[in-house]
Amino acid sequence: MLINRIIIIVLFFLLITQGVLNQTVKADKKQEFNTLEADLAQYIKPYQGKVTLRYQNLVTNEGYSLNSNTEVPAASTIKLPLALYVMKLADGGQIDLNETLTYQSQHYYGGSGVIQNDKVGSVYTIDELVEKALIYSDNIAFIMLKERVRPNQFVSFLKSIGADYAYPGGRNTTSADDLTLYTEELYRYANQSANGKKLVQYLEHTVYNTTIPQGIKDVPVAHKVGMIPMNLIYNDAAIVFADEPYTLAITTRGIAYEKSQEVIAEIASIVNNHHQLIAKERSKKLTITAGAKIDSIPVSFEKGSFYYDFLERKIVGNLYNPSSDNGYFGRFSPYQQLVAIQFETKNLRAPFVIDNFTYNWK
Repeated sequence: MLINRIIIIVLFFLLITQGVLNQTVKADKKQEFNTLEADLAQYIKPYQGKVTLRYQNLVTNEGYSLNSNTEVPAASTIKLPLALYVMKLADGGQIDLNETLTYQSQHYYGGSGVIQNDKVGSVYTIDELVEKALIYSDNIAFIMLKERVRPNQFVSFLKSIGADYAYPGGRNTTSADDLTLYTEELYRYANQSANGKKLVQYLEHTVYNTTIPQGIKDVPVAHKVGMIPMNLIYNDAAIVFADEPYTLAITTRGIAYEKSQEVIAEIASIVNNHHQLIAKERSKKLTITAGAKIDSIPVSFEKGSFYYDFLERKIVGNLYNPSSDNGYFGRFSPYQQLVAIQFETKNLRAPFVIDNFTYNWK
């Protein structure tokens, strides 16, 4: 088709013209990113072997990890992928969120949560149980939901998204890498589904906020903690909705319970400060202007953090991401992919045609 030829030609032009530009960006980012790594290493040094973490920029895919594949007790962080699985089943018509489940004596479990204060025989919708599992980290809600979706099916779901620790030997364990998989999956899902957005809202309003959100101010954070105080376990996994969103998973073991929360919060602060600095420097160096049109309707973009999430949240609503189109455009950078963006309607994908596209470097 003619439009495909045009897209390929423009892509080829961008591939030729962007090489030198990319080299400049990478050199600058490398230096700044080394500072982040050094500051994290210095802070974590006293807790050698007691902390694992993974930071992942959802836009640039830059990241930092420390023993991120180490198996650690998952505690209540396992409630995040379960809630994700339940909502995906609901979107697929395999579960009705208005279906009711009855709290029975065999479901009782102490620790975190509010259902333990209710009478046996109390009835909750699946939607209510998901909310309680995420906002209050309710253990009984988790048990009831896991029973409803069947444990073996839940394990299969964990494996399907790449988890290395999907109840190995029946143990409820995880890793910073696995927690990152879950938050990345939630981020993608929330951009596609109202139920995904609902999960993010629950996680933004959890009652446990002494860890990652404590270290990050004035930026929305959706996160799930998991702790076993008697075993000195405290974990947290988050999506941080900065202009360049990122995920952060931190696990601690063998650190005093109160201190572990302080450590997680401080690591989050260090990561966020560097993340924002790097993003700000990147934004200063790059000005992008583009004019485009859908059919005869003009659309224009100007200077800013020019990424899909930015466009999706602040400019034109839900955008089609070409990197998900059977991987065809996945090998191109986000800027190169711009020429292939398509808007999605209910029954039509209209071509998104670039009229002009310029890079301006200061």
